[in-house]
Parts: sequence; C-alpha cells; structure tokens
Amino acid sequence: MADKKAPPGQWCYEESGEWKEIDLKTANELEKASKEGPNMFTAAVGGKNLEVKRMVVQWFWEDHNGWNPYKTEINTLIESANRIGASSVAVTVKDRRYIIEFNEKRQVSVMTQRRRPVIRTLIDPQTKAGRRARSNSPGIRPPKRSKQKLKEGERDLESLLELAKKV
Repeated sequence: MADKKAPPGQWCYEESGEWKEIDLKTANELEKASKEGPNMFTAAVGGKNLEVKRMVVQWFWEDHNGWNPYKTEINTLIESANRIGASSVAVTVKDRRYIIEFNEKRQVSVMTQRRRPVIRTLIDPQTKAGRRARSNSPGIRPPKRSKQKLKEGERDLESLLELAKKV
C-alpha cells in the first residue's frame, strides 16, 4: 500500500472564541518546533502567550449536489500554491484539467470554461472530521449549502462560521 501524505495544516491561535491564522513566518517556526510534538500548545505570538493549534486545511469545490472535498494530493497542491501567493494553479481531476483561481475563488474547466466556486476551510484535528482528514479517509463533511441564493463567488459568512463551530 502506498504511503499517503497527510493533508496540509495551518497554525492558528484563538482570540475571542475564534481561531485565526498565524502569519507564514511564525507558522514555519511553530512547524519546526512541533515536528515530533503536539498539534496544540501555548506559544508566544505577537508578544502574547496564546493557545495555538495546527488545523487541517481542506479545499472544496461546489456543484449542483453541494460541496466536494479535493483529494489529499490535489488539496496539498492547491494549498501549496495558495501559500506561496500564486494567483492560480492547474490541477487534474479524473482526467480533466482545471485552473483554480484564488482571487476569484473559483475552479475553471480548461476544456469547457465552466466555472465553479471553491472554498478553503480549516478543520480542527481533534474533531471527527479532522481525524478523517488526517487519516485520508473519505467522508469529510463539506460546508452546508446556504439557504439563500448567492451570486457566483459570494459566500454566506454566517453559515461558514456556524460550520466552523460545528466541525
């Protein structure tokens, strides 16, 4: 059986009950400090001692059935391009080529030019969804569809925040 790579992670800190992402430089230092250690501890961030946690990053694309998670290899490729500040990245899913456009938050089919929304989520590794994501198991729960109709590329922030609390 091939050794599968774990999904990408993002270091976050808790402030006023919300998890916020840590800047790349500090996140890299935390990554080095925790190589063989825990995914959660207290660290000095911005001159304050804060609880920090390594969250699992998962990208999703939306179709008429709802949100679909990208497989680990593609998810890692997308997140790597996002972290270096690329404006887009090319991926292949089931023999079809797509361009993920980060600024527009969409996936574009190279063949048909069809556009679909994409979203980046942070999943707590201590939750059931986080454990599934870390083990590369199927069944990661995607964000719930908003009940209101949104224009392409818009996100219902309240529903995403609610999802983050539940996941």
